[in-house]
Amino acid sequence: MSIGSNIKAARKAKGITQKELSKKINKTFSSVQKYELDIIQPPVDVIRDIAGALEVKVSDLLYDSPATSFSEMNKRLLENGVTKNWIINHSEEDQANMDLIEANYCIADKKGKQDIVEYSQMVADRTLKQRKQNGDPGKE
Repeated sequence: MSIGSNIKAARKAKGITQKELSKKINKTFSSVQKYELDIIQPPVDVIRDIAGALEVKVSDLLYDSPATSFSEMNKRLLENGVTKNWIINHSEEDQANMDLIEANYCIADKKGKQDIVEYSQMVADRTLKQRKQNGDPGKE
């Protein structure tokens, strides 16, 4: 399924109209129609807003099989030194960032994916350092 099809399915599951969704995300009705018909692809920040309005994960809108795609990203992160502890134990606070990282990873080209992995490593290192300084090592 496409992003547009996933948006439409999630919207229908939520039981709201395109007009209601457009109001929730501060976009025009026409924009929502175009997103669902795959005439235009919503930017990542709009995908995040749509996911919030429909109470689904960003990955639910981006992928046919979110677990497989996210597993692919996690595998790449692990291959590049991001610790498994951080991937498994990221906090609620980290979730919004993880959703954006995942969304960008999905639509990035090869160089972009490499940049995202490097950025994720930097964020993971910083987060773990802050947790250790605060006496919170996370789950083992």
